[in-house]
Amino acid sequence: MGDIHHTLSHEQGEVRGKLKIGTSHHIGLHHLPQHLKKYVQHFPEVKLDVHFVDSEQAHEQVLAGDLELAFLTLPPQGDERLSYITIWNDPLVFVVAPFHPLAQKKILNLKI
Repeated sequence: MGDIHHTLSHEQGEVRGKLKIGTSHHIGLHHLPQHLKKYVQHFPEVKLDVHFVDSEQAHEQVLAGDLELAFLTLPPQGDERLSYITIWNDPLVFVVAPFHPLAQKKILNLKI
C-alpha cells in the first residue's frame, strides 16, 4: 500500500482524494482489511471507494479507467497497458469428507 501513497502524492502533491479499488469478496474480506485500515489511519484524507467484483470485471474496469487498481484472484490474460504485481500466493486446498474414499490416500493429484 506504500507505493499507492507514492503515486497519489506524486500526482496531486499531497495524499488526498478518492482511490477507487476493485477486489473480490474473498480478498476484500480476508486479506485487505488490516492493510486498508492502516492506510486510512495514516492517510485520513484519502477516501477509499472499494468495489466488490470478480477478477475479470475488475481487470476490465482498470483497463477502462473506472478503477485505479484491483486485487485479482484469477490471473487474466496480460495486457501491455497494465502492470501486474504478485502480492502473495494464496494456496488452493483440496478437502474431502473423512468417509470419502480419497480421504484414505496419502498423496493426491488432480491429473485424470
